[in-house]
Amino acid sequence: MTTSTRAPQLPALTGARFVAAFVVVAYHLFRFDRWDAPDVVERVAALGPVAVTFFFVLSGFVLSWASVDDDGRVPSLRTYVAARVARLLPVHALSLVVVFPIVVGLWRRAHGDHGAGDGHDFAHAVALPGVLVAAGLQAWHPSTALAWNPPAWSLSVELAFYVLFPWLAARVLRRPARVVVVVALVLLAGALVPGLVALVFASARFDVGPEVHGPLVDAWRYHPLLRLPEFVVGMAAARVARSEKTHDAAPRPAVGAAVFFVVTLVLVAVGVVPAVLVHNGALAPAFAVAILWLSSSPSSTSRVVRLLSSTPLRTLGESSYALYLMHVPTLYWIAAVAERRGHARVLDDPRVAVVAAVVCVVVAVAVHVVLERPARRALRAVFGL
Repeated sequence: MTTSTRAPQLPALTGARFVAAFVVVAYHLFRFDRWDAPDVVERVAALGPVAVTFFFVLSGFVLSWASVDDDGRVPSLRTYVAARVARLLPVHALSLVVVFPIVVGLWRRAHGDHGAGDGHDFAHAVALPGVLVAAGLQAWHPSTALAWNPPAWSLSVELAFYVLFPWLAARVLRRPARVVVVVALVLLAGALVPGLVALVFASARFDVGPEVHGPLVDAWRYHPLLRLPEFVVGMAAARVARSEKTHDAAPRPAVGAAVFFVVTLVLVAVGVVPAVLVHNGALAPAFAVAILWLSSSPSSTSRVVRLLSSTPLRTLGESSYALYLMHVPTLYWIAAVAERRGHARVLDDPRVAVVAAVVCVVVAVAVHVVLERPARRALRAVFGL
């Protein structure tokens, strides 16, 4: 197999990336700005992080679909590494530059009543976490996972996936599809156990509110190895897609996945299941089936597929990485400028938040067009690709 023959364009998945990224934007607006809302709405909104599960599953699927040969091996590690660097580095670097003044300003504000603070405190609170974020290592320690640019924790997790992928692919993608699916589901079930233990030790048994924190809970949420099963589920979906019965899976499993998603949503909304317990991959099988359906269904078979494959959504989907990494820095700057003009907590107004969300999308498209695409081409040229 070669990439050119086995990796056709998947426009519906590109459009779906934008939808998932925008869910994260809406979640952060809702969570960080303390809008008054009924408990049911709060519980459903707390499910925003499951969009990250979609990205992890999609990442495992796309890499397994496009980056390996028939033997489950990455043909050229040099090409693989260069492509990942060109994909991740430009926007990540820009996000750090944009958020740096905000981080320093917040630190100075925190020390305003006690002097400027000392160098040791600055190094511990700002510089060291910044180094970890820049290196993509912050998710390995719960106290630094959300440092500087909170959404970048998942980039740290993705980086770990990328490092492990060549090793995983050679061992997973050679196996029969059914075996890979069973292994992925067992790993996923196992990843829920630390979450249950963490919730117990955090004295938050079945707390459905979004404010469930603590070192154990945060480690379970963010640690790359505990999120790895979601990536493996995506690899399993790709293994199914690469099997001889690639296109047998469309409508009925897709409907079942939709039902599973809705039932989970209802259980969280009524308070039976804590939202935080769903964050780490409980919906990964549903997302895997949806990805299989979107990748194998012709654009003429479904309104959903046609919509996600449309030119506007594909354009937005290509900007989804920039939207994901740049939206919190953009919101920080909107809030900072508004505060300097005497409008503290301006984003508490949902009408302003809608405008802010649109601004985030516009910024993301601009970053993609002006920086991301040219920088990616330049980096690929440097690596001789």
